[in-house]
Amino acid sequence: MNQLDLKILLNQVINKVGIKGKVISQKTGINASDLSRFKNGQILLCERDSQKLESLLNTFKIML
Repeated sequence: MNQLDLKILLNQVINKVGIKGKVISQKTGINASDLSRFKNGQILLCERDSQKLESLLNTFKIML
């Protein structure tokens, strides 16, 4: 999944499912401030963090 699609999915999960960014950060090991900056389009994630985030977010797709 490309970074733009990942960012969109992240925002959907946060807004529609109600999972907090802090919880996503804890479950993926991605720094909370980096996750927030990614969510707001300020940075891109490294490949490893991108894969961790995609893996977690895919578990919520059925709820969207």
